[in-house]
Amino acid sequence: MTLSVEDVLEDVVVILMNATSSSFIEEPTIESDGENGLLKVSLLFTNGNRLFVSLYIDISSGFPLWQRYSFQFVDVNGQNIIRFDNAPHYHSLPHFPHHKHIGLHRIEPTPQPSLRRIVDEIFDYGKGMRPFDLRCFPIGPIHANFNGELHFYL
Repeated sequence: MTLSVEDVLEDVVVILMNATSSSFIEEPTIESDGENGLLKVSLLFTNGNRLFVSLYIDISSGFPLWQRYSFQFVDVNGQNIIRFDNAPHYHSLPHFPHHKHIGLHRIEPTPQPSLRRIVDEIFDYGKGMRPFDLRCFPIGPIHANFNGELHFYL
């Protein structure tokens, strides 16, 4: 199977949709130049919380490398709950540039997260959200599922 940026980023959307009780706030956008691609997607959860994703990947090595990312989970009032990102600040933290914002003021060092870890932490926060209460909007050929084929995401 030939790896394409579009397929990888579409798979990220499918994994997030299949793993959460969410729907699109806006349709995802994917930009690609062949070996690099950018995904922007906003998801709305049944309880009013939202997840904003910005993910820039490079597949020139044969597998997706997360060059820049931000996964920000906010409450119904727009207040940060959890944000994983690799913005190059907090130079003194272990695992620089990877870090996690918890609430408004707490920063924690973290290795680069996997999609599974991001989804797990969202569920840890929103205990009432049921996984697999699907309202999925596929955006093209589905090449992955949460437990499956493209295991390097998880």
